Amino acid sequence: MPLPLLLTSALALAQIDPAEIDPARIDPAQLDSLDVRLPERVLFDATAEGAHWALGHSYKACVDGNGLQFVPYLGPDAPTTSATFAVRSVTAGGEPVPLEPSAVRRDGTSLVVDRGPLVERYACSLDSVEQFVEIDLDGVSGPVRIEFDVETDLARPARAQAPFRFGDPTAAIDVGEAFVLPGDGTKLPVESVRTPEGYAIVVPESVVDAAGDRLVIDPVINSGALFSNPPHPFVIADVAYLGSSGFYLVVERAFSSTDSDVILYRLPGLTGGTLTFIAIIDVTSTNWEDPALAAIERTDELMVIATRGAGTGRRVHARSSSPDGLSVGVPFLVSSPNVEAFDPDIGAESGGPFLGRRFMAVWSNRFFDLRGVYVRPLDGNGPAGNARQIDTVQVRSSIPAISTGSGEPGTFDPQRFRIAYKQTSNTGQESIWAVDVDRNATVVTPGWRVANVSSTQRVSVCSSNASRLPDGSAPYVIVWDSGLSITGDIYAATCVDGSVRGSIANLSAMSDDRRSNEQRRPTVAAGTDRFLVTYQDRPFQGEWQVYMCSGQPAPETFGLAERNQVLLDSGTPQTNAAVASRFEGGVDGSSGNTCYSAWVNESGATTLEGGYLRGVSASGAAGVQYCTAAPNSTGKRAWIYANGDGGIASNHDLFCSDMPTGSPCFILTAREPGFVVNVGGSAGNLCLGGLGFGRFSNQVRPTDAQGLYILSLDPQNIAQPAGTVPASVGETWYFQAWFRDGSPAGPTSNLSNAIAVEFVM
Repeated sequence: MPLPLLLTSALALAQIDPAEIDPARIDPAQLDSLDVRLPERVLFDATAEGAHWALGHSYKACVDGNGLQFVPYLGPDAPTTSATFAVRSVTAGGEPVPLEPSAVRRDGTSLVVDRGPLVERYACSLDSVEQFVEIDLDGVSGPVRIEFDVETDLARPARAQAPFRFGDPTAAIDVGEAFVLPGDGTKLPVESVRTPEGYAIVVPESVVDAAGDRLVIDPVINSGALFSNPPHPFVIADVAYLGSSGFYLVVERAFSSTDSDVILYRLPGLTGGTLTFIAIIDVTSTNWEDPALAAIERTDELMVIATRGAGTGRRVHARSSSPDGLSVGVPFLVSSPNVEAFDPDIGAESGGPFLGRRFMAVWSNRFFDLRGVYVRPLDGNGPAGNARQIDTVQVRSSIPAISTGSGEPGTFDPQRFRIAYKQTSNTGQESIWAVDVDRNATVVTPGWRVANVSSTQRVSVCSSNASRLPDGSAPYVIVWDSGLSITGDIYAATCVDGSVRGSIANLSAMSDDRRSNEQRRPTVAAGTDRFLVTYQDRPFQGEWQVYMCSGQPAPETFGLAERNQVLLDSGTPQTNAAVASRFEGGVDGSSGNTCYSAWVNESGATTLEGGYLRGVSASGAAGVQYCTAAPNSTGKRAWIYANGDGGIASNHDLFCSDMPTGSPCFILTAREPGFVVNVGGSAGNLCLGGLGFGRFSNQVRPTDAQGLYILSLDPQNIAQPAGTVPASVGETWYFQAWFRDGSPAGPTSNLSNAIAVEFVM
């Protein structure tokens, strides 16, 4: 994969400190598949209603007042099937044994139902549940018969006696033979017989008399097809950074075609390590999907939000966790209990140490054919205020996204959460809208139209970083995809206080590479002084890959500091990229440019991939790309970008990459743009215009081993036909690289795309 690596020799010639100009870059050693497996132990959880759940490698099980629900894992595409085992009656000597109402608890690795003289203990191992039925024999005599009801959609057993199979070889739950455990280490087999409602265990009087004061019966329940601990099939993932302990990953795991679980992990550190299981968010048989994750560094707290349920019964729920997973809150309802809700996202406060812990949730509600966007403040205990609708126009609003709070880390700045979403009018016109709310979900900046779009699949928004526009304002960035099904591009808007500053940038076109590809589903994160965008890219009839680019708002629009780079070229379809930065999680300084991106690889058995994106640049994007370069002999299009502060008193660094190795190269400049194809017999396009253009001919140098050329530009000495001239505040200058190239017809020349640099101070 092409990476903008800067060799020491080239830097020495240009007299540039690499610590000042190194763009956000991909570290290939940190990009890899994530082997996301469950730990080698049974995982347990409890619901607010008092049910206790266990998750093994080949099943999940629940004990509540109705008995044991056993759900075998049959694969991510199989329908959910289960069986519920409940004690129907107990008789001794033909007389009923009175049972008390069920009391449910967990005891170590066992789930327990206590009914007075009878206790059901379900010992959970990785691949099975061993059922121990304990009966207090005080006052009991004669043979004991225990009747079990089995409610299931699986086929009933054909055998009259145990072992029983409910189902068939493709989807089955097996119940083994029963044994009495006298307590001396022996196992005495007893009869299990099929009944119309399920089965019964019959213990003869002689065995009851030998059992002493307590009868213990032991059958085993397991999945008909055992699974070892396979990598999980995933649907979607999200990432957040917690300054105290690193990056975290929440994943949606497809347990069946109608049931997804949500699990929280900690990602490997910058220096390596392994993925660490942290907490269960949900492993019940109710579907949880589309999880999003946020973190508050100040209070050491993580919050996951997701859609719970299916169809019109979908609702948005949330759950908190400590970084080590030792303290996990109870899941709670975020949206209305009576209205379908979906498309959840969540942000967290980033500043104001005097404030309480505050998250902000956003989602879509559906009212018949209308969809509305709602927002609600949360804390670790549940909702911290009422839900508010933020789109008041009677249209269809969907796919909302929310940023972290705008207060800078460690400051007392007021919190502003930026929310962006798509609206669809009654005529089918789509548009992107934005709203600002405070920490109480009160609208601060009313909804405003960002852009008209078409076929948009994802909107993403991040908060401000250290970047500043010439007037001193702190911009934030909204990104989205737009276009027809095979021509979608990625767009970025630089936003301040309810308006777009400058023009909207087409990041796909500005990269001037892979322009004919379809690009979709972007996500943006704010580093200390970079904005990083990840997105999907697909050639015509090809497979999806995940790409990234980075940049900053320039005076007139968004400027790229790094063109599109493939994150992991595995040759397999990838989707659902997410990205988070250290800056957004509370880390300031140059290390705040470090981001982690994770995505789903959808080839065969769906897996997760991800890695670190790192940049240490302390200077801004000084220009904006325009024009179109022609392919050169490397098969790529040469590409130029600029770093600098936009001032006339400080040098700017011009970079041009993706040229042939060792080719003589220099920079051209003009006061006006233009476009001439194959100028002067060149294989490239001249992107400069006006009465004349200057050549930095005293800076002719060969490109380095990576095909890179760097020029340190002094704004006081810009080349022109009659000599050098100084730039003035308010002027825009245009720059382009010229270089020697080869062709089938012999040696020729070529040119990069071009960049417009406005000097603002």
